[in-house]
Amino acid sequence: MKNFPYLILIVLIIISGSYNNLFSQKLVREILGPKNLPGTSEEISYESSADPMEDNSILYLGRGNDPFKVNLFFVEIQSGDFFQYTPSVLEYFDTNKELLKPGSELNKNRKNSVYFEKLLYFDRKLNQAMFLVKNSASKYFVGSKTFLVVWDIQEDKLIDIQIIDETNTKSSPMLFFKPLGLDSDSTFYYYTFQTISKEKDADIITEIFQYNSKKIESLHKFQTKVYPSHFLYDNKNQKILILEYSESYKKENPHAVSYDIKTKSAIRFPIPSVPYGDIYSQDGKRIFIASAETGEFKIYDSETGKVLSSKKVGTYGHAMGYWKDNEIAWIRNSGIHIYDDKTFKQKKVIPTRKYFPKGPVNVQGSMADPSFGILLRNSFSDKGEDYRILQAE
Repeated sequence: MKNFPYLILIVLIIISGSYNNLFSQKLVREILGPKNLPGTSEEISYESSADPMEDNSILYLGRGNDPFKVNLFFVEIQSGDFFQYTPSVLEYFDTNKELLKPGSELNKNRKNSVYFEKLLYFDRKLNQAMFLVKNSASKYFVGSKTFLVVWDIQEDKLIDIQIIDETNTKSSPMLFFKPLGLDSDSTFYYYTFQTISKEKDADIITEIFQYNSKKIESLHKFQTKVYPSHFLYDNKNQKILILEYSESYKKENPHAVSYDIKTKSAIRFPIPSVPYGDIYSQDGKRIFIASAETGEFKIYDSETGKVLSSKKVGTYGHAMGYWKDNEIAWIRNSGIHIYDDKTFKQKKVIPTRKYFPKGPVNVQGSMADPSFGILLRNSFSDKGEDYRILQAE
């Protein structure tokens, strides 16, 4: 009994150490996106997740809903300051109608039937932005055109325009365009996919492209029956991961394709359903994939696609990534689970309730990257777009 006080002291020290480890991170920024563009009544159509751009120094949040003007909304990660950019891209097509489908000007509800589809990248250091623009209106003409538009930010003028898709019939298959990322040499990577026919089990053609110096080059093409709607671009290791999305009840046997830009080679391998967690290891030699549906987690060899190990990591996760060297975050609705990237033993858990104490929490659109830590988003927040930026202490 003489040693009892010392045992209590030891237990308290262990509990204290565990508590400090559990919460050994700091909140560095709280971002509450407004519902309207500052100074206007124009509502902001937020993306399903904020996209980091300009070397992960800013987040693109979304655009205004005015069909006759393009207002793009951003926030600086370090300062939390919002800013907006209004390129005159619709005005360009207004003065260059010869690029559009005949009959485009008849649509009075949409300026020349031109739709600003997506901001692909925005970088003030490179002084360039890239957009996806579509010319479509089935009521006034048949078919559509999709343009890749490169824009000078400072001068607000066109640098280059490419027609990446054109259809001339109503029955043409729908083209899906997914931006992958921009590398240090200003090469932009993207992929497209579309069904070959309207049949239920129709094959899907997927193709990876690169764009640089006003040229588009096809890098790799593959065929599948499962929609390849998830993707990852690893700028450091110059690798691209495209993941097929399927839920387990469908029994579709989804696969992933890992493409090495340096060697121009690709591998294809089976993956779990609902692969919301996906990341290359820091050396590019392994691929981590986690299922939000089953909690199944697998580590693959990135050269062969062979499974190196597997375990359970918990369900309802929406993102996986490095938040610091050698530590991977699996961001779940209930909490952020931190793992060692060598042993994949869990090191700590950060409860999401700590940062969103009221109401339900859904972390869809969250992400992790060593350049800023963890971007924690609550898509169920009643405050509009609600983000927290966390960093390791």
